Formats: sequence, structure tokens, C-alpha cells
Amino acid sequence: TNPAGTPGAPPGTVTFTVDSVQTTVAVTVSGNISYAQFAPSSFALGNHTVSAVYNPSSSNFAASSAAPQTQNVRNVTSLTLSKSQANQPNAPVNITATVSANVAFAPPSNAVTFTFTDANGNAINVAGTITETPLSSTSVAYVFTTSALTAGATYHVTAHYIGDPNFDPADPTAPLTIVISSSGRLT
Repeated sequence: TNPAGTPGAPPGTVTFTVDSVQTTVAVTVSGNISYAQFAPSSFALGNHTVSAVYNPSSSNFAASSAAPQTQNVRNVTSLTLSKSQANQPNAPVNITATVSANVAFAPPSNAVTFTFTDANGNAINVAGTITETPLSSTSVAYVFTTSALTAGATYHVTAHYIGDPNFDPADPTAPLTIVISSSGRLT
């Protein structure tokens, strides 16, 4: 804080507190501007409380503090898409979206959305069920099973992982083309 009539930028230190651990850094003065920076080398996954308190080194300036902020550190995720069908005509088609994380924490949870379009790119509703199956401590499979795809038709499907408190959302996949032959087989 630079009180009216007080020349220069406020000197001193700033004490940053992250999850009850304090780190004090010197204030950098540049002209009439003061600032302090703190960049921790890493954060564990989850929520962290961060606060800062300015400690003046001159009686011309008053101490001040910032309201605590919450920093949520989440895993980076990736998403892959595949298709399968039992070896018989008109069997249900399975579309599997596998969500993988870069760090073992717990399998990603929440949901994957599947979006279908017809051969002309028009959005369509496709009835089916989604089953969630953890594969490891870093990945989970979401399997969309449907018997609603028409023989002789072409479809495109994308998947999008919406994220959860520990995992970032994953970008939508590139469209996966599904062709159902006139005999009802996935080709």
C-alpha cells in the first residue's frame, strides 16, 4: 500500500503461505511499483490454500494481506476411442472411450459423453448404455453399448471426458467412423 503523499514503492517482504507452510520473499521495486513472486516447484494433487501478507520494511507503509485463495491441482488426462462387435450379425456395437491420467492417483471418475453424427454430419441421438470399468490406477474405460445402429449406415462418434475434482477434462477425440454393413456387421 502506498499512502497518499508517500513517495516511492513500498519496500519489504511478502510471506506466502501454502497449506500452512510459509515462504518469505523480498519485494522487488521497479520505479513506483513493488511486487513479489513465489513459484513453488510442485504441488501435490488436490486443493491447496494460498495466502500472502505484505511486511513493510519502512514505517511509511502499512502491512496488508490478501484473502486466501484455493488452488486445485489436477491430473492431465488423455482420451482414446475404439469400437468392437461380437462376431455375429446385428450384435450390439461397443464404443470404448479410455481415459488415462499421467500420474497414478485413483482412476478418473465422472463421465464421458458420446456424440453421434450421421454420414452427413447431422447430430443424432443413439440409444445405449454406458458402463464404467477401472483398468488401473491411471485409467478407466467407458463402454457405450448400442443396438440402435441401422444396417447399411455410416456413423461418426466423438467422446469427451468432462473431468472431475482431480482430473482435467480431456479434449474431444477425433471422430471415429462406424460403418454397419447391410448384413448388420461392424466393418
